[in-house]
Amino acid sequence: MNEVTIIRRRRALQSVVDAQRAKGVSLNAWADAADVSESAVRGFLSGRTRSLTGDTYDRLAEAAGVPLTDLLGETVRRMVPLVGYVGAGAVVHYTENDPSTERVDDVEAPPNADEQTVAVIITGDSMFPRYYDNEIIYFKRSETIVPSDLFGKDVVVRLADGRTLVKVLRRGSEPSLFNLESFNAPPIEDVAIEWAVPVLWVKRL
Repeated sequence: MNEVTIIRRRRALQSVVDAQRAKGVSLNAWADAADVSESAVRGFLSGRTRSLTGDTYDRLAEAAGVPLTDLLGETVRRMVPLVGYVGAGAVVHYTENDPSTERVDDVEAPPNADEQTVAVIITGDSMFPRYYDNEIIYFKRSETIVPSDLFGKDVVVRLADGRTLVKVLRRGSEPSLFNLESFNAPPIEDVAIEWAVPVLWVKRL
């Protein structure tokens, strides 16, 4: 185990010790509940030893009611479904079957993601210079958003003809029609849409 890992685990363990103490549980009581050696834990925290056994970590985590990763100083990456890609013409190509949930893969979640958040990946230079090849766009389906609230914003928009695009939403010639601006292509004017949702986050290269 390298020094960085040792330091990370020692700090993580101390944080849990402090949290237990704040709840009125001493290290001695915690070690007894876990059926592990208190002196071994203190030895690791003080730097006299370089590690604890895996079984010791498991027992401590169970006794404290915390994830093992909290004791190891490791974070579990949150993931969201990657449901398709953005190709020529800024068209979103979903996987087959259910276009809103069928996933191609999982990608790391952006901040404030929830179970409704999904992602698509940019392919090629169809959205240059706004977005680049292999960048990831995150959004979530919500039919409660009023399209007029999204004027001037980057959106993922479903047209009445079934296409899904990444565009800038603009007002059309009638209340029920909308203009869609592109970054390197002519605008699409006066089209009916089924829904539009904002681009929430972009993972840049």
